[in-house]
Amino acid sequence: MGLTLTEKILNRASGKSVSPGDVVEINVDLAAFHDLTGYHVVEVMEKNEHN
Repeated sequence: MGLTLTEKILNRASGKSVSPGDVVEINVDLAAFHDLTGYHVVEVMEKNEHN
C-alpha cells in the first residue's frame, strides 16, 4: 500500500522515511488556522516574536 499524504509531506520535510508512530522535527514553512481563536493566537505569536 502507498504512503498517505501526511507521510509524503513529512518524508520530504524531514529528509528521511517516516511511518506512523515516528516522532520527527521539521521546519514549518506555512501554518494555517481555521477557527475563531486563530486570530488571537497569531497576535500572541507576533507579539512574542518581537521580544
